[in-house]
Amino acid sequence: MLWSWFKLNPYGEITFFDVGQGDSILIREPFNRTVTLIDTGGKMQFGKKPVAMKHTIAKNSSINYLQSIGVSKLNNLCLTHQDVDHIGEASEILDNFKVKNLVFPVGVDTTQNYQRKILPFIRRNIKVIACLVGTKIDHLPMEIKYPFQAGKGESGDSLVLAGNVGGKNLLLIGDLDLAGERKLLESGVLNQRVDIFKLGHHGSKTANSEEILKVIMPKLAIVSAGRHNRYGHPNLEVINRLNSMGIPYASTQDEGMISYRYFLNGMGRWKTGIDEKESIIQ
Repeated sequence: MLWSWFKLNPYGEITFFDVGQGDSILIREPFNRTVTLIDTGGKMQFGKKPVAMKHTIAKNSSINYLQSIGVSKLNNLCLTHQDVDHIGEASEILDNFKVKNLVFPVGVDTTQNYQRKILPFIRRNIKVIACLVGTKIDHLPMEIKYPFQAGKGESGDSLVLAGNVGGKNLLLIGDLDLAGERKLLESGVLNQRVDIFKLGHHGSKTANSEEILKVIMPKLAIVSAGRHNRYGHPNLEVINRLNSMGIPYASTQDEGMISYRYFLNGMGRWKTGIDEKESIIQ
């Protein structure tokens, strides 16, 4: 009985996988009631000649982890936009798990990355959902707050998800840029403060404006970025902004996988060494 209890995973989690320069986030409810993976990570390719890519990022992070806790199917695989560091490992996820819903913003399906890296791996029983703000998706434990109209699958068209998970208000904005942040603020869809905020575009100064931070005032900001990345993420200007506003932050660069685990009784804790007293979020 004890083995069955722990195998069924009585805790839920919000997990930011360490995928280097990219994003991959797990939202899993207790007892695997729903399992949602947001982005997959992926290695950016530089140079003129295409190079055969070895898909090891997801295998060494999300795939191994999910299989180790007995997960064999995903209710949702959400792709925020078409950049390779967000969708580059989607084929590996689709090969290793039964996926019920494949979710992305309207316009992603028109991109070459989607046509080459995702479309050939979609099985018949997968429901493909191109969404805009307000689209309702069964068994997705968060709400879609952006985009407002069809885009081209670019950073500024990123899928924005918000919701209460394990008693924490969570906001995930992909690589949304400053113009997108302004549209969010003007629309009024961000109407409450946030406990956990994943910094936009890996902590770039092309996102994470003072205006949006003042509205949501996160209790904790998460940076998902690669060690010694060529972009200088997270940007020092953004880090200084967080410090001046008294917003603590943690980065996968320093912590590796960052995971908040919670139980049905509302109790929760951080699994990484974000804070030895586990007191960043109360």
